[in-house]
Amino acid sequence: MNKSKVAFIMSVEKLFDESEHVYMWTLTFREVMPVWWYMNTHTLFVREVQKWYKNFKGLRVTEVHDMHGIHYHWLVDTWMDADLIRMIGKRFGIGRVHVVEADRGAALYLAKYMSKKGQAPMFRKLSKWGTLGGFVPCRVGDIEIQSKTRDRLDKLRAVWCSEHKKKQVPFGEMLRLIHKAIMLGDEQ
Repeated sequence: MNKSKVAFIMSVEKLFDESEHVYMWTLTFREVMPVWWYMNTHTLFVREVQKWYKNFKGLRVTEVHDMHGIHYHWLVDTWMDADLIRMIGKRFGIGRVHVVEADRGAALYLAKYMSKKGQAPMFRKLSKWGTLGGFVPCRVGDIEIQSKTRDRLDKLRAVWCSEHKKKQVPFGEMLRLIHKAIMLGDEQ
């Protein structure tokens, strides 16, 4: 599991901890459009929803389908009228709107959409998740991965930098250090 998925799952946990109820929305567009169109249109749609529900906050996940475009999933802390959201969405090209009360399992369900495996190149740089309405998430930069191999690599890197009086290890040498850290682990 990568750091982005971990940050997302922790953010979902935070949303559930802060909210009495969390609702999962699925927003599907009627037509397949260019990637930039979805991003811009979704932003405008969120702004319009905020005119009706000023205090809603939560997370959004981008679900990519190579053949039929992009869907958005929201986890939000505010009950919103589905018919009103459908009416607003129609103006932005959204065809299907579905909502259910979510449980904490929604985090793992939505995290599966963050995989880049088998995805068309045009979708690879697309933001997989983000916030809605000012929700403060767990940041990817705050997550540290700890492992014995990582600890061995950090020690090998520090020794190399000290011996060579340099702040950074060149790429080729770093690959050798990574290999050495892994081999040291296999010996134990």
